Amino acid sequence: PVVNGVKSSQAVLLRLGIDESDVISNGELFTFYSPPTVNSIFPSYGFYEGGEEVLITGTYFRNATSLSCYFGDVPSPQIQWISDASILCTSPLIENKENSPRVNVTVTNNGVDFTHTSSLTEYEYTHRPDASLVWPSWMNEENRTSIAIKGKGLSRVEACLFGIVKHRYHAFNATDNSI
Repeated sequence: PVVNGVKSSQAVLLRLGIDESDVISNGELFTFYSPPTVNSIFPSYGFYEGGEEVLITGTYFRNATSLSCYFGDVPSPQIQWISDASILCTSPLIENKENSPRVNVTVTNNGVDFTHTSSLTEYEYTHRPDASLVWPSWMNEENRTSIAIKGKGLSRVEACLFGIVKHRYHAFNATDNSI
């Protein structure tokens, strides 16, 4: 049933009726609640292997065992309720990489009704960055030589780290196969 004016949630006793009259029954509790919404997801991309923690912000997330989030039609393997406005979902493994790498993230409080989708709820799967060539492959530690990196899945790389060196080097001119 549609209930106007319900804010957050409201529990009522379900009563059965015959011929338009109430019948005393063992009734069950039934809860009306406002539908959840998703306002943002961060980060909005991750790897096909899954395992990325994605912060989802919105409204009316219920702290219940039936709370779940889906990446496309694949459920998140783990969800953590933070508040009625924030949850943390782990991105699932995507086995069929032939499908579109973009999926919508949806949330459900009851396993039946899902949030609406929009460009704000898109999550993009990408390949893990892989460097196949670094040139030059060595340099003087005091030198400020530019380094070229070739590989695949490099378009989202923002910085390079070299072993135990405790400095991040910013990446420039990144494309899918070179930095």
